[in-house]
Amino acid sequence: MCSEDLWGDLPETDDTTDPVTLLRQQASLLGSKTKNVLTGVVSRPRKKASLYDVLRAEPAKSAPAKERASTPEQQMEVYFSIRCSALDNYTFHVLTLIYHLLTIFPLSVRDEAVGKVHTCMSEDELRDALQRILGSQHLRRVISALLREARASAL
Repeated sequence: MCSEDLWGDLPETDDTTDPVTLLRQQASLLGSKTKNVLTGVVSRPRKKASLYDVLRAEPAKSAPAKERASTPEQQMEVYFSIRCSALDNYTFHVLTLIYHLLTIFPLSVRDEAVGKVHTCMSEDELRDALQRILGSQHLRRVISALLREARASAL
């Protein structure tokens, strides 16, 4: 049994807020604002890649965003949906984040309701894109309809 530490010093993480953390915060806020009638769901598709595949496929930082997320080994996808348990767990898919595992930015945010893709070069741009999508009139109508239907199903 080997008890020798062969890892060496592990790297520290930077101060950038992970996109998944940001979505989970918004999911929690949605639950609080709707008294958990609606819940935000953050999920990832199931896929596997070896570290070798990820490092081999790492693009140059100057590469265009399209090249940065061109293979499954490089690309991370995260889904944000709204679920209503009162409606048999009806789920409305709001957006998809697509980013490179090792560099995060630039990343793409696809607004699933309208099909628009926002390219974000920084955390601030990501926050702006999320605010536009989550605060959109279309999503407000969806939330209102889900709350109305949930209330009706409780009668």
